[in-house]
Amino acid sequence: SPKGNFSFTPSSGIGSTSSTLSWTPTCDFLDDNLGEKSYNLTFRATDNSCPIPEKKLKTIKFLVSMPDSIEYDFSPPNAFSPNGDGKNDLYKMRGLGIKELYLQIVNRWGEKVYETDDPNFEWDGIFYGKPLPVGTYAYWVKAIYYDGSEETDKGSINLFR
Repeated sequence: SPKGNFSFTPSSGIGSTSSTLSWTPTCDFLDDNLGEKSYNLTFRATDNSCPIPEKKLKTIKFLVSMPDSIEYDFSPPNAFSPNGDGKNDLYKMRGLGIKELYLQIVNRWGEKVYETDDPNFEWDGIFYGKPLPVGTYAYWVKAIYYDGSEETDKGSINLFR
C-alpha cells in the first residue's frame, strides 16, 4: 500500500456499482529527494452474472509531487473525545510538509502523559493502559518541515468523554 492515508471501499451488487478511493499522500512517499514519483493502482472488476465470468482491469497512474510553494498551516487541535463514538476519538496533528514532529503532553501537575516523535501519531487518551480523566492537558510541539524551517507551539488540549 502506498505511504500516506489510503483507503478503498470495495463494493458489489447487480447493475452499476461504485467504490470510494481516498489517498492523501505524505511527503514520505517522495522519499528524501522530494522529486516527483508515480504510483500505479490497478482495479479489478469481475462480472460473475454470466456463465463465464467477465474480468476487467483498469490501471490508474498517480503522479505525486511537492507543491510549487507551500503555505504551512499547522494548528494543533485543542480538544478531542476518545469515547468510541467515531468522532474525534484520536488526537492527531497534521500539517503540509512536516518531516519531523516532537510532541509532549502533560497533566495539570506537569506529569508527562504522552510523548511521541512520530509525525503520523494518533493518541487515544490512554496513559499506562488506562483512559485519562476528562480535563485540560498542556502540550508542547515542534514541527520541522521538509524545507528546513521549524515551528514550535504550546497550548492546551481539552479531553472530553
